[in-house]
Amino acid sequence: MKDMNELRNKYQALYDIDGVSKEDLDKIENELQIKLPSDFREISGFYSGGIVGGIDIHSFLFSEPTNL
Repeated sequence: MKDMNELRNKYQALYDIDGVSKEDLDKIENELQIKLPSDFREISGFYSGGIVGGIDIHSFLFSEPTNL
């Protein structure tokens, strides 16, 4: 896809925009001590994961660790 805006527009025509906040992406980077690719961050701005073609694609869920 040549343009991220084109991809976003195609997605928005089919689905509601349900992105991940910049703050949550920063938190992921801090927790994992990694730098997420810029295109991943852009796509995460409008797609937060879910089922695509029966396959669970990346999704984000923050919760407190289970205390056993």
